[in-house]
Amino acid sequence: MSVERLVEINRTDGTRVTGRIREGGGPTLVLVPGTWGNMHTRGPLMDRLDSSLRIVNVALPGQDDNWPPPEHPSIPEFSEDVLRLADAIGIEQFVVGGNSLGGMISVDMLRFAPDRVIAAIPIEGWTRSSVAKDAFGGNVSGRLTEEQQKFLEEVRHELLDRWDVELRRRYSTVWHQWDGWEILNASEVPVMEIWGDRGQPRPSRSLMAIPDRPNIDLQWVAGCSHSLLVEAPETLADLINRFMRRFD
Repeated sequence: MSVERLVEINRTDGTRVTGRIREGGGPTLVLVPGTWGNMHTRGPLMDRLDSSLRIVNVALPGQDDNWPPPEHPSIPEFSEDVLRLADAIGIEQFVVGGNSLGGMISVDMLRFAPDRVIAAIPIEGWTRSSVAKDAFGGNVSGRLTEEQQKFLEEVRHELLDRWDVELRRRYSTVWHQWDGWEILNASEVPVMEIWGDRGQPRPSRSLMAIPDRPNIDLQWVAGCSHSLLVEAPETLADLINRFMRRFD
């Protein structure tokens, strides 16, 4: 992946947010990582996304080389971070997407003006924490191969080995304090929700806490679970590429 430049913003608490920019002449896609994700987990997807897309790969405080982590993390605060980063880069309009925590941040950012955040692509981004149990019986990684599990564990250790245990706990539970139902129910901009069906019968929108509205498209990836970036980067890229073409 070719990186043209790195943009950094500093927060008042001494932490920082960065964006790695792959330039392109097409629409801008801002990608936000999951809780313990990094550039390695997004590599296979990046290799398959249309080369015309301008892509900003975000790293939040505590991710990649952005040390230290925040003492009091929250999804709304991370959303503000992404918007400030977009301002620093000079992006007027963009589509925001991300997996897991990044997917929840993508939904949360729909609170901002639709003339800026023109669409969202949440990938396995829980609308609320209860969905994990209600819709999937708590199955997060049940479809991963041994090799995929090993890779994700290596990424996790690379990020977490220097973290304080209590801070790690706070960071990993921020999604329990957030609910995106009202945001999804109020927004008019296009949303593509992408989920793995775990090889099981697909749950209803009600169990998924995804409003049944014409602007919200629900796409399923057969036989996969929560880590779609690792399990099905080809399918994921195809879905994203098709979605992004409507903004050319």
